[in-house]
Amino acid sequence: MPHSSRHKPSSKPKLKSSPTPAPYLVIDTTLPSNIFSERLLFVTYSPQNKIYHTAFGNEIVIEGTGEVHIHIFASGQPILL
Repeated sequence: MPHSSRHKPSSKPKLKSSPTPAPYLVIDTTLPSNIFSERLLFVTYSPQNKIYHTAFGNEIVIEGTGEVHIHIFASGQPILL
């Protein structure tokens, strides 16, 4: 079989990567803030590099802060958190 130098089109179209939503989120609405690890969820974002001490004595690095808008439905009504 002769070797062709022509590029064969891929059978799968290349798609832009998009954020994959987490299967679930746990949000404590009694807290003034929550932690999100997925950067693509942020609507606004300011890079930072802070160390935070958890209630259990662990240290975690906060790489940035910003707003994440979460849309939920309750009793058929949309709610933006």
